Amino acid sequence: ATEPRETIPISWAVSMRPDFCRVQKSQFPAGEDLALAILASDATAARPTQLVNFTGQYLGQPTQNMIVVGFGLTEKHTSGQKLYASVPIKSPLCDGVAESLHGCARGREVVLADKLGRVDTCGGDSGGPVYYRDTGQASGQQASGQSQSPERWVLAAVTSRASAEALRVNSQVKCGPGGIYTLLGPAAMSWLCRWHGVAGFTVAGMSEPCAAVRP
Repeated sequence: ATEPRETIPISWAVSMRPDFCRVQKSQFPAGEDLALAILASDATAARPTQLVNFTGQYLGQPTQNMIVVGFGLTEKHTSGQKLYASVPIKSPLCDGVAESLHGCARGREVVLADKLGRVDTCGGDSGGPVYYRDTGQASGQQASGQSQSPERWVLAAVTSRASAEALRVNSQVKCGPGGIYTLLGPAAMSWLCRWHGVAGFTVAGMSEPCAAVRP
């Protein structure tokens, strides 16, 4: 942000793939674009969000949307302002032809794309949150004969990069045709929960999903 409401030092941090930014594109470690940073003190300007083990298996046809948030570039070539957008799910788990078409990792990433190319993340949005409206299914709470839990917005993925299809359309314009987002699925949650245990204290939003994960 151009005018951050709060600045907090990072106590320590760890990345899922330490050499992520140094790997050639042909060896891109897809599905491992995550880092965990522990702040030196609690944040007060932002409210913690519940994480969810987003397996995506309960999703129907990819017509649902997810909410992306970021401070990156806009169509007016400005940045620094927090914006959000609702983007359709093109491939919930990067399965089938999506893996080769978009350059995503099967079962580890979700592809979001607007058919008309009007809504997308862009440069500077990487690392930002991707939210999903959970009605109880994402956290495995809904079952036959049980009432649904209240709807809530949960953190299900993190913005990673433009899709390969977007780069093929125009290598100079990476925003619009769609993006790839690292899922907080079983592999990512196992990694996060392992480091959550190493941290030695409770991290907001992680206690519930980590209780159901065996690192």
